[in-house]
Amino acid sequence: MKKLFCAILFLGLGIISVFAAGDEPFFPVREGAVLTYADKNPKGKVLSYVVYTIEKVETAGDVISITYQIESLDDNKKLAFPPFYTTIKIEDGYVHFDATSCVANLVEGMEVTGRGIILPSNMKAGDVLDDYKIIITNLGMESVCSNINVSTLESITTDAGTFDCFKVDSSVATKVLFINTSGTTSVWYAHGIGDVKTNTYDKKGKLIQTRELVSLK
Repeated sequence: MKKLFCAILFLGLGIISVFAAGDEPFFPVREGAVLTYADKNPKGKVLSYVVYTIEKVETAGDVISITYQIESLDDNKKLAFPPFYTTIKIEDGYVHFDATSCVANLVEGMEVTGRGIILPSNMKAGDVLDDYKIIITNLGMESVCSNINVSTLESITTDAGTFDCFKVDSSVATKVLFINTSGTTSVWYAHGIGDVKTNTYDKKGKLIQTRELVSLK
């Protein structure tokens, strides 16, 4: 169940982006691209992997549809649950992500509302981004992200390479049934890729988990 929550949050909260005409968005649009992420504990031990494969990129007039295959793997790179697909659409300068459809592919009958983060492709250090919320009714789950600030432009190196990234810091409050948690996240975004690295901290600022891009093909 914990892996399921992580998959839902990562998909639902991190995949929406906005860009101006001519700018490269903060996600990959190359058909056949494969991005592999490793989730690590504070000591650097790999806990699990997530693999995103862009299966199809279609253009119809001003609308671009991008279909991804998503695989969640354990620390031995064995499937944690069957792969599934989700499609995002770029229209009128916005990427439209159907969180309800995506999560329904994970768990049948799941009811989801809300949206994920919106990233302007021309963002710069000092920008303040809009808050966002996602609600999963069946699980009694609500996650709110606020105080979203673009702090710096940094060079980040992972096993996948070195990338120029914007660091985006935010506060996250999550409620699951009667349990409330809060903390902060720092995410490093690169043009044409999306998130390269994510650090999650508890409310006292202690590192809980890191997600890094470890392979890009």
